[in-house]
Amino acid sequence: MSGSICSLVRALTREDVSRASERRTVARRFSTSIDSTICEVHGHKKAGASYGYTKVHGYHPLLATRADTGEILHARMRKGSANTSRGANRFVEELIARVRSAGATGGIVVRVDSGFWSNKTIATLTRLGVRFTMTVRSNVAINAAIAGIAEAAWVDIDYTDNGGAAQVAECAYKGLRLIVRRTRLADGDHPALFPTWRHHSFLTNLAAGTVKVDAFHRHHAVVELAIRDLKENAGLDHVPSGVFAANGAWLACAVLAHNLCVPRMSSNPVADWVTQQARNLSMDVADQANRVKFLIRDRDAKFAASFDAIFAAEGTRIIRPPVRAPRANAICERVIGTIRRERLDRMLILGRRHLQAVLAEHVEHYNVHRPHRSLDQRAPSALDTPPAPIGDVHPTRLRRPDRLGGLIHEYRIAA
Repeated sequence: MSGSICSLVRALTREDVSRASERRTVARRFSTSIDSTICEVHGHKKAGASYGYTKVHGYHPLLATRADTGEILHARMRKGSANTSRGANRFVEELIARVRSAGATGGIVVRVDSGFWSNKTIATLTRLGVRFTMTVRSNVAINAAIAGIAEAAWVDIDYTDNGGAAQVAECAYKGLRLIVRRTRLADGDHPALFPTWRHHSFLTNLAAGTVKVDAFHRHHAVVELAIRDLKENAGLDHVPSGVFAANGAWLACAVLAHNLCVPRMSSNPVADWVTQQARNLSMDVADQANRVKFLIRDRDAKFAASFDAIFAAEGTRIIRPPVRAPRANAICERVIGTIRRERLDRMLILGRRHLQAVLAEHVEHYNVHRPHRSLDQRAPSALDTPPAPIGDVHPTRLRRPDRLGGLIHEYRIAA
């Protein structure tokens, strides 16, 4: 029985990772957040259920979510008495291995809170070649490092609409960047007589600017939304069995149900959603050698001031074309027209996930295989390689893999 349950857990988790990672479309940077949660139970004969640091009787599973979609990539059921960091290193190794096997070829960034802070976890992430942001707890060494930051190094940031002040700065700590955010927030109902700074610190090996990395790390909080949905909508608010392995299978089924319902695109792209996409894009291009100098966008209200501020912080100039002048943004308009003429007008889209899959196939083909005349018949992903010489090729060496049921033909020369 236990072997069958373990096989079910592995199969369901592989299915989730394959779907969430988009096997052929994750050459860009991939961000994931790791956290744990307490699943409360009331039966006294449930194997593994016990009291932990929260004084709640239940289980304490580990979860890893994809940052841009909220899908759960990896999960592990643990005893209720398990410490937050118990099994974290093995969990990280399994997570990275699953994401890589599912097709993630670009850089990976992992966000964790202070419960996972340890030298061993940092060493594991470094060995795996993973970038990370890791919250740290206050101690003598951390407080001394913060105290050594010059007052002139603090930079104001937009943090809250309720008044007060928020600033960020950084310093070096054991060969890593220690980024510190300090806040002195206003409380209109109960104002403090002598308001003081509160500090939140995290370690990182990301290379982007201080303000950008701080905003990126703060987005780790959205993992709580995935956990809430997992409990309220996918069934994890109830752990039914008295057998620990069966409850592990229940967790895997809840993860699968959650991932089947998570949308990857928005039918109502409001300003907050668009701003988050800007953050994701900004982190993707942060380490590229060629800095983005200009960003052309239209005058839609969903491009709020927070959207512009993300790119302006990196020195990118925002250009707004004239009113009702689509030709001023002709390249983007032509790409949209290409997608419509070559893909969407030739297919019957059955739903949101079908549309996502079709667009993913098109993006992969457009960026990796399709030749562009303006790029000397090279694909955008092959700009660093010289154009292939054109010569006589025997027909038996030609291969034609198809995409989207034959709507896209790709031609390759067999080795």
